[in-house]
Amino acid sequence: MKKALHQSRHVLVAAFSIALAASFLPSVAQANELTSQSAKQHNHQLAKVSLNNASVEQLETLKGVGHKKAQAIVKYRQQIGQFVEVEQLLNVKGIGEKIIQDNLARLTI
Repeated sequence: MKKALHQSRHVLVAAFSIALAASFLPSVAQANELTSQSAKQHNHQLAKVSLNNASVEQLETLKGVGHKKAQAIVKYRQQIGQFVEVEQLLNVKGIGEKIIQDNLARLTI
């Protein structure tokens, strides 16, 4: 009887341990996914953005540039042709010195 009770405890402890370990698996997967997303965001933040070739989505990765400002940049580019210098962004409604300064390292012509 003692042996059976002792074995039952071992089985119960083992089952509890497995259940506890399994409950952490989704957390590990979520942590890995968040790390992957952070790495992608970081790479996006470092990627150069060509004012003459960037899509609206690429322009949206710039600090301070949302969908409307990105669309305004593309529209301005379509009207004037190619950008010759980054400072021409000041001619786009909603784009000021701060946005240019915040993104200067990423902006290319």
